[in-house]
Amino acid sequence: MARFVRSIVLTAAFMLSTAETVLAKDAAATTCDALAGSPQDIDLPAGVAGVFFDDLAPAAAVEKACLAAIARQRSERRFHTHLGRIYAKRGDYPKALEFYRLSHSRGSAIAAHNIGMMYIAGQGVPADEDRATRYIRKAANRGLTEAMVTMATRAKNGQGMRASNRLAVFWYEKAHDAGDALAANDLGLMYKNGYGVREDDTRAIELFATALHRDPNNSVAAYNIGNAYETGEGVPVDIGWARAHYVLAFNAGDADAAAELGRLHAEGVGTIVDPSAAVEWYSRGTAGGSLSATVSLADAYLDGSGVEANPAMAQSLYYLALDLDPDGEWSAYINERLDAVAYVKADNESKLIE
Repeated sequence: MARFVRSIVLTAAFMLSTAETVLAKDAAATTCDALAGSPQDIDLPAGVAGVFFDDLAPAAAVEKACLAAIARQRSERRFHTHLGRIYAKRGDYPKALEFYRLSHSRGSAIAAHNIGMMYIAGQGVPADEDRATRYIRKAANRGLTEAMVTMATRAKNGQGMRASNRLAVFWYEKAHDAGDALAANDLGLMYKNGYGVREDDTRAIELFATALHRDPNNSVAAYNIGNAYETGEGVPVDIGWARAHYVLAFNAGDADAAAELGRLHAEGVGTIVDPSAAVEWYSRGTAGGSLSATVSLADAYLDGSGVEANPAMAQSLYYLALDLDPDGEWSAYINERLDAVAYVKADNESKLIE
């Protein structure tokens, strides 16, 4: 009887120890996945959101959890990827590459993509566009939609390969078929402009709508739909729907949409001419960093349209616009307007003297 009781006690102790080991294993894996895994990682378990790189906190406790997860589940490549992200966030690129390469050798798509991005930035390795493309292509072929979009962009811009709109369309199509909202919008732009495909405004608006359906906060897609309804490209002209989508785009973070809304009020498109409402929208766009809104607001202050004329304020806004225009696309117009500001200020000063 004593032996039997002792056997039960030992069995219970063993089961408790095993349960504690499983719980510890699960806790380490759960922590590592949740706090170091990428939302784009197709190896991430279902239901785990992960954390984007900008929000990743490379704390020692998270590193410890990932190391523990690796120790208990060495065959799980995703933990090596997670650990690589921690070291990359710390700026320890050699160590990040070590773990990315190990995960990549086991078939990880996101590890291949991350190595490619490090070759683009020259982080821990010499910058090499060709090598970057090879790694990103591997990630795309392994099913990573983010890599497919990256490949499309690189093909379009001729980065690490010869520029090819057709190849860009190929990768956008694959990412779109995989359900990516960004790819749907960018593919729509290819159809709208006839890049790599026959120009098709109807197909373009369908893709913009798909992008917005997949991601209601896709401000670019909302803006593109608004523009289509205003111009009648692919859909009948409907200024009400155009305005509604511009508002949606602005609320989702597209400051340029405020410039379009201001223009509609300034020109009386689909509404009465209302310079004050235009200035209100231009001000919102300027606060959001929109170049076109800033120029339009400066024009309003110079011309006294919808707001009391203020050449000094106009001048400040034009200089701000120059800072927002590094490529100089607006520089000729802005400098012309600055000359007008100088003329008005000089005229005002001469009147004061008189």
